[in-house]
Amino acid sequence: MKAFNTVFGHLLAQGNPLAQGNPLAQGNPLAQGNPLDVLIAGDDAEVKALLPERARTTTYRATSITRTSSMRVFVTGGTGHSGSYIIPELIAAGHEVTGLARSDTAATALSALGAKVRRGDLGDLDRLKEAAADSDGVIHVAHRQDLLPSGGIHAVAAAELPIMLAYGEALAGTGKPLVAAGSIGSPGQGFLGRTATEEDPALPSGAEHKGTLRARNVVEITVIGLAEQGVRSSVVRIANIAHSTTDRAGFLPTLIALAKEKGFIGYPGDGANLWNAVHIRDVASLFRLALEKGPAGKYWHAVHDEGIPFREITEAIGSRLGLPAVSVPVDELVLPGYFGFLANIVTQSYPASNLVTRRTLGWEPAQPRLLADLDNGHYFPAS
Repeated sequence: MKAFNTVFGHLLAQGNPLAQGNPLAQGNPLAQGNPLDVLIAGDDAEVKALLPERARTTTYRATSITRTSSMRVFVTGGTGHSGSYIIPELIAAGHEVTGLARSDTAATALSALGAKVRRGDLGDLDRLKEAAADSDGVIHVAHRQDLLPSGGIHAVAAAELPIMLAYGEALAGTGKPLVAAGSIGSPGQGFLGRTATEEDPALPSGAEHKGTLRARNVVEITVIGLAEQGVRSSVVRIANIAHSTTDRAGFLPTLIALAKEKGFIGYPGDGANLWNAVHIRDVASLFRLALEKGPAGKYWHAVHDEGIPFREITEAIGSRLGLPAVSVPVDELVLPGYFGFLANIVTQSYPASNLVTRRTLGWEPAQPRLLADLDNGHYFPAS
């Protein structure tokens, strides 16, 4: 099975045949009190031209925040899609943010977001451990996407696991928070046969999951396990579709590019299978809330639309493109013929609830839902 989270954006950007100009290319297996220091490891490939727009969002939600204490937090992935919204969200809440950048480009992007800068990279575990120990908490949304072309998601997870363990060593016994990005599909939503909840644990992964996002479950399981070592650890499971005005490598841009290439937008079978979605600004607010007050050992669901029929998503895209939405038979040859490496996930149904998240953390999504955001038109710039 597959699911879409922060990692999926990297998968699309790095390993997606669509990003390489061939929509049907095969071969991808996916297919309070003391101040806190927010250290964010950036990635040049994630730095986008619209960073100034994000920087202007530092006032976002400021009027709704009642905290008076300033925090210094440790976050990775500050120049990525979610990270570049998390930083302004934290700053708006009065927290001090410092970004860990591996290059001048990433440093400039982080500064534009209002963050301080520390140079380094995800491969320097001692530096990451030191940074985490100096902070009061960690937000982790970075991944070694550079490993995707050669090793896939299994290699990404293998590189991420020691980072989580390093954080664990630095934060053990402190009760400080560690909030890591996860996948809404990690408990196996595609096969549950019901709406997934925050009480569903991530399923263990084996050799047969090496080429799927489930291979990263070992990271989520490790993060949750750190709660037993005195770390206030939790995982934010990000919806399949995380949309925004700056989404350039997620699932929606992929569907749009594919529709333009084929001349119609397809949906599998009757298209009744359910997908979930969330606006990336709401994702950022959830990370902040989990950091500030989330209990240890919990999963949170960054989901606003809990289940939209796949067909409705494609019809909304098709209407904007002036292209028909067409059923693609769920056939082992026909389905990959249209969806390519996406074929093994588009047929799955991923309904997911956010009830526990809202009740426990007081999180209330405030941004447009998916179909309303598609109507805003920013995914369909004039050519």
